[in-house]
Amino acid sequence: MKIATQFESQATLQLRKGKTMFATSISGLSVATREIGIISDNIANVGTNGFKKNLGQFEDVYQRATADSDNLTIGSGARMSGTRQVHSQGALKTTNTVTDIAIAGDGMFVVRAPNSEDGLRYTRNGSFGVDEAGNLVTKQGLAVLNDVGEPIVIPHSARQPNNVTATLSELEIDPQGQIFATYGGTERLKIATLGMVRVNDPSDIERTGTGYYQQSGDGGLPTFGTAGTDGFGTTESGFLEVANVDLTQELTALIRAQQVYSGSAKALQTIGEMDSVLIDR
Repeated sequence: MKIATQFESQATLQLRKGKTMFATSISGLSVATREIGIISDNIANVGTNGFKKNLGQFEDVYQRATADSDNLTIGSGARMSGTRQVHSQGALKTTNTVTDIAIAGDGMFVVRAPNSEDGLRYTRNGSFGVDEAGNLVTKQGLAVLNDVGEPIVIPHSARQPNNVTATLSELEIDPQGQIFATYGGTERLKIATLGMVRVNDPSDIERTGTGYYQQSGDGGLPTFGTAGTDGFGTTESGFLEVANVDLTQELTALIRAQQVYSGSAKALQTIGEMDSVLIDR
């Protein structure tokens, strides 16, 4: 009887340990799966202008020794507590296209869907163009806004003082975000100044699409301004900011996450085999 009771106690202890190992392995699979997803998204956007990579944030899971105990034990696994956007400066690449604009320093461009009074979006992707109506727009057709929140319009032609209509011959964007247009080779006009925003905390904005952000529900209001003033970066015409993703680092992290996934899966298999042996007994 004592031997049977002792065996039952050992079996019960092994099953309890198995449950803890099971929970730890499951959490390992969950964390690794989400980490692989984040890294894969970073890798997929390595060629996206102005893209800012994300990092997973993890925390340990502690478990009570007994239901009425205040003693916590480690080794119960981990979980993802959230993601963090890394808004570090990406490298600038030369395009020699005037309407390609990079920001060197802090700040984001402000864009908005056409005919919309709200729905402001922020972006570091300055791959802009001028449409048939003269609107300065993103590749997705969102209007680029000036320093007073209005869409920037660059007319394709302008009437000269002699009442002769001259076509746009040159476009210039200086480091302060000021846009100048020359018509007929002589008439140089200031068209607008690019509007920009700056956030104090990256958590104040949330990603809404590839390279676009909007104010988060509980985030603080951004600071509006213009390039080269009050801590805002300067604008570099003829350049684009590439993604701040280091492909080598991401591939290394991906391999590590895949190893965690594989190890957790093997641990689950071992736990299952151990439980089967104990139950068969």
